[in-house]
Amino acid sequence: MRRRPTPALVWDVAFFASVPAYAWGGIDTRLIHHWQGPAFYAAPWFFTPFLKYPGGAADCLYAWIAQFY
Repeated sequence: MRRRPTPALVWDVAFFASVPAYAWGGIDTRLIHHWQGPAFYAAPWFFTPFLKYPGGAADCLYAWIAQFY
């Protein structure tokens, strides 16, 4: 005898089928910006705003380390 799928399984399958369908048909890829510039520059004009407030050197170091991720 064959068992019927549970309602929870039906909802799970419906959800995981509808999300890719929405992403394929509902998201306009022209709105996605595909280029991200560097968060850290090695120029004096980039460093000076960080050094004007407490903890700015740590923020600057974080921006530099984040590029290696």
